[in-house]
Amino acid sequence: MKGHVKPPMAAAKEPTTPIRTGAWRFERPVFVSRLAPCSEACPLGENIPAIMALNGKGDFEGAYLKILDENPFPGICGRICFHPCERVCNRGRLDEPVSVKDLEWSVFKDAQTRETVPKSLASGKGRKVAVLGGGPAGFACAYFLALQGHAVTVLDPGESPEIFSLCANDPSLERADLEWEVKRLLGQGVSIGRYVPDQARGYEDLSKEYEAVYVSPNLDADPPRKEIGLVTLRSGLAILDERAAATAEPPAEKSESSRTAVRQIAAGKRAALLLDLHFRGAPSSQIKPFAVGRLGAVSYEVFKLGVTGRIPRPLQGVVRFEDLNTAHFEKTPRVLPAPPGGILDKAQKMGSARRCFQCGTCTFCMRCFDYCPDLSIEMDGKTRERAIDYDHCKGCGICAEECPRGAISWVRE
Repeated sequence: MKGHVKPPMAAAKEPTTPIRTGAWRFERPVFVSRLAPCSEACPLGENIPAIMALNGKGDFEGAYLKILDENPFPGICGRICFHPCERVCNRGRLDEPVSVKDLEWSVFKDAQTRETVPKSLASGKGRKVAVLGGGPAGFACAYFLALQGHAVTVLDPGESPEIFSLCANDPSLERADLEWEVKRLLGQGVSIGRYVPDQARGYEDLSKEYEAVYVSPNLDADPPRKEIGLVTLRSGLAILDERAAATAEPPAEKSESSRTAVRQIAAGKRAALLLDLHFRGAPSSQIKPFAVGRLGAVSYEVFKLGVTGRIPRPLQGVVRFEDLNTAHFEKTPRVLPAPPGGILDKAQKMGSARRCFQCGTCTFCMRCFDYCPDLSIEMDGKTRERAIDYDHCKGCGICAEECPRGAISWVRE
């Protein structure tokens, strides 16, 4: 406008950075990594947000290998698991839960179309271990012991391993899929043999060849819920017997049979970690730092690094729905295969996985950076580096309030 006169305006000649407004603060925000409720509920403690992130990028092989960090049988669990992860999925409080089980099954079927890379084995001299019983627990124990570099033989009294009887319990499982998974385990160095225990002598005859024995529960037996201690015989043979303590009543329904199978896989995994601790001369109580939340699962991914190693994933501090800011998410329908029990295609797998909130994980969405009134959030999505300028952060709380995933917490000064 002609003749317009600008009003007087205050202008600083020097930047305001010398003013340490952080001194006004009585609480400070901190970046945190917290446990997603789905991972806590998973009997095998899978890192489900990380698996979903890989699926969302279209890296289905990476997602499959990430599942194998905690679960040797994606084909079994993707087919018959009772999926408690979906019941506690925070997404279900907004619209519908993520289809975790269908994604696991689809990723497994995708893995069958290519040659999978075996998991790397731990270096060093391993021990010789006999696993009695070729069911889900036995093979799970053998798998994780083999990953730790031990020489493992699965001994079964039958002509074929007991795990193949799962097909009779649940017709949705095909023997060809079970054979494919067992073959992969054998590729990790696990051996199979036949053995019928001598009722009079017990397991003493195994001490000539093995240093430890894991007696896995029978296929129709629910694993014991209480910790079973190792027993060392006079010969020096260490025995972890879960068969004697297992509940021997056959499951009344197919759903209970599926629960038993998944719990057996979890029991075998835990047994492998307990035996490895025994070989190191460590007490069984040292398994506690590797617990995934409070529901009994343990993490092999963290166990292999030890308590002094870099923790690759959060194990505590479960993210609840109230910790999230769901205003940053749009409601979308759940992605299901057609027909039910079928396989998701590439676009469906990616779309389904991207519905995951990534609870407790910073995804560098930049919401905190955008909303910080003090410009105190420093974040680089390319280098995945982040920091908070505490000299100027006044502790207003906007960053934590706006964080969609509960990945910013508060600490009193």
